[in-house]
Amino acid sequence: MVRNRTKACDQCQKIADVMYRIQVDRSAWWQFICNDCWKLLSNHPNYIYGGTWKARKR
Repeated sequence: MVRNRTKACDQCQKIADVMYRIQVDRSAWWQFICNDCWKLLSNHPNYIYGGTWKARKR
């Protein structure tokens, strides 16, 4: 059986199979955000990129 895993964006709750792990404040809390939210937040002055999460088929 093939199953796709997905996540919900921490900003807009949109379901996606590719997420970006970022920080935008000093709390050290990592967020997983979708491509649309990433475009908005990547210009934030405290933006830190932490990697890309991609759904894999099982």
